[in-house]
Amino acid sequence: MRLLQTAQLEFEEFFETQVPPYAILSHRWDGKELSFQEFVGSNDKSSSIFNKVRKFCAFALRMGHLWVWIDTICIDKKSSAELSEALNSMFTWYRKAEICYAHLSDVVWTVTDTIMPSSDLTLESWERREQADHFLRLSLQQFRESAWFTRGWTLQELLAPLDLLFLDCNWEPICSRQELHSVISGITGISSLCLQTPRQVEKESVAEKMSWISRRETSRLEDMAYCLLGLFNVNMPLLYGEGKKAFLRLQIQIISQSDDESIFAWAGKHLGSVGMLASWPSAFSESGGITRCHKWYRPPYTMTNKGLQLYVPAQAEDVADGSQSQRQTKFALNCMRGDDESEAPIIELELSKLSLRWRRINYQELQWERAPPGTQAYGEAPSVVQCEPFIVHQSW
Repeated sequence: MRLLQTAQLEFEEFFETQVPPYAILSHRWDGKELSFQEFVGSNDKSSSIFNKVRKFCAFALRMGHLWVWIDTICIDKKSSAELSEALNSMFTWYRKAEICYAHLSDVVWTVTDTIMPSSDLTLESWERREQADHFLRLSLQQFRESAWFTRGWTLQELLAPLDLLFLDCNWEPICSRQELHSVISGITGISSLCLQTPRQVEKESVAEKMSWISRRETSRLEDMAYCLLGLFNVNMPLLYGEGKKAFLRLQIQIISQSDDESIFAWAGKHLGSVGMLASWPSAFSESGGITRCHKWYRPPYTMTNKGLQLYVPAQAEDVADGSQSQRQTKFALNCMRGDDESEAPIIELELSKLSLRWRRINYQELQWERAPPGTQAYGEAPSVVQCEPFIVHQSW
């Protein structure tokens, strides 16, 4: 890990067991950002392109930090091996930092400490104070509209650190994540519990986590998958140029080590035949609040060269379609809304007469029903039931 000294602005590399305490920066890239090569190749650190680095190091030094990590200059992006290691390790680096400072370059915070909430940090408390104070109202409006909350990479930078402090455009402290948890929850859809207790994130379902990224963006298509590696605790090689296939690879990596069926609890408008995996994170935009459960026993499912092979307790039947009939089936996923066990999301499949493989149908909206015929009854303990094999075609 390459760290920067805050006083001398010099790099030093450390192996994992030797890394000293450090602060880490979260920021949105604004136009031309300083690179590792530009930093080490310049003897004049006073030019304008060094402004962000200089100001952050000065602030960190003032806060007592001797070492910092900044993504733009601490990674040699011309080395594909170093870039791959960094992106696969980044969540861990943010988690192990003493503190993360999130710099919001589009926010001017004009609020004095005397009117900040103390013990009462609920959303209602913030709203009452907004109504009473004009400056707080303007500052919070800028905070809610900050582009920092729309970027893909800043999701893990929000959730990974154990301690996070927001800074405004002038590098002045705003508030901590804990103090602003209710406001941030309203912006991001992430529960206050996850914002106050970062380790709670590990317990959330795949669908819940995917819903957090569903309305965010990255400059490169592949980064919509790569920015989620740490959030799902998976590793995979980086293949810039593969486009949206990166997101499919991510989902295959997730199901290779997790039996959380909420990964199939998505909906959206797609053209042509679709499989069990979503083509893009936006398909999970309405999947917030879905939790995993283990109501039915499932044999392991695997991705084959024919598609995703599932063994589910479902019976296929012929459904009339005009003068012809279509072979269809449906089954319930092992997940639910919050703590409500009365319903589960339903997946509907149809057999293609050409390929003799199943494809997902009626996926424009997520369907919720009680347990369909042929599945284990709700409320019963998980047990082995008759499961039939279904190979669902996956479009790439």
